[in-house]
Amino acid sequence: MNKLLSVGVLLLTLLTLIIFLASCVITLTDGQGALVFAVSIPAMSILLFCAVMFSRKLKANNPSRWRIDYFPKIVSVFLIAFFISLLVPGLRKLPDTFMNLVGTTFTYATGTSPYAFFKERASFPTKLSAQLQKENQKTIIFSDLDVTFAWDMVCIFGPYTNNEKVKSVLNMNWNIEERSQIHVSDSVNALVFLYQGSVNQVVDLKRGITDFTDLDMCLSRNQANFKIRTDASGRRILTLERSDPSKHQ
Repeated sequence: MNKLLSVGVLLLTLLTLIIFLASCVITLTDGQGALVFAVSIPAMSILLFCAVMFSRKLKANNPSRWRIDYFPKIVSVFLIAFFISLLVPGLRKLPDTFMNLVGTTFTYATGTSPYAFFKERASFPTKLSAQLQKENQKTIIFSDLDVTFAWDMVCIFGPYTNNEKVKSVLNMNWNIEERSQIHVSDSVNALVFLYQGSVNQVVDLKRGITDFTDLDMCLSRNQANFKIRTDASGRRILTLERSDPSKHQ
């Protein structure tokens, strides 16, 4: 019985620490990431409460196991001090130092910052590549890629498209050369995502990932559906499922 209690105390406390560290990493990835603590704090509180209850029962059965008894208590004191210091301007050094330590450790382990690490994995090229690599994948539906930015229209431009061409397709005075390398590179296609009539995101998609047969046009969210075919070199080519793409007005 004591062995089971000891394992329970350790597992509950370690799980609390894992949730806390994961919350810190998520916070470092985005300015709104701190909202994750609204969910993790209640979860950590429940886990630590159970760990403390188990440790008390363990201590009552076997007083010599004091180290395990103190483990969840030490973690509880640290977390309470951490969150209280967040609310007191003069005590922010503790959480700031700890968050910097978490970020530095993450960067050392992965070779990149938490922000860059998760941004890359949530990026449009990464999600598109993952879909293209699936076996028996015959179509690509942009709206199913679950990107983190809002869009209701996408415009696709091929290599060396000049700024005047982009303006005529978008029907707006906007300079793509400030957001894309398409005007100087033949290795990328530019995907311009619009939301409510304004440019919201620009993606330089490497042609090594995939290429398009239909260029210099805009598609609504419902129209951005493509069939996949493979050319002689093995490169994936996306062809519109529909032949009547609408121009952005």
